[in-house]
Amino acid sequence: MDLVAVGEVMVDVIAPPAEPGRNHAPIALRAGGSAINAAQAAAALGAKATVVARVGADPAGALLRATLLDSGVKARFAVDGKLPTGCFVQVGERIVADRGANSAFAVADLGVLEADVVLVSGYLL
Repeated sequence: MDLVAVGEVMVDVIAPPAEPGRNHAPIALRAGGSAINAAQAAAALGAKATVVARVGADPAGALLRATLLDSGVKARFAVDGKLPTGCFVQVGERIVADRGANSAFAVADLGVLEADVVLVSGYLL
């Protein structure tokens, strides 16, 4: 089966709740967004998976591309020269997100979509 996942991609930064007097805690940095999550799950099950998205021309976009390639997922990214790659930050229960280049995703970024299954994230709309 071939899956093409179209949607927002983000760098996720996850930290535990801030506690008074605590300055150090484990912080996770990972590739995120519904398109990446779906494509990585499909690839882990043996499917050929591709992510179609828009990222910034920055190290965060390169990190997302490398992470997908490492997990066997093809990255088909439009690169935005003005907006940064999207970022999602969670500290405990608090969430802040910057859509970044995701907000400029355009029909022209789609190209040809050939797959058994195409997933389009609602966040993209």
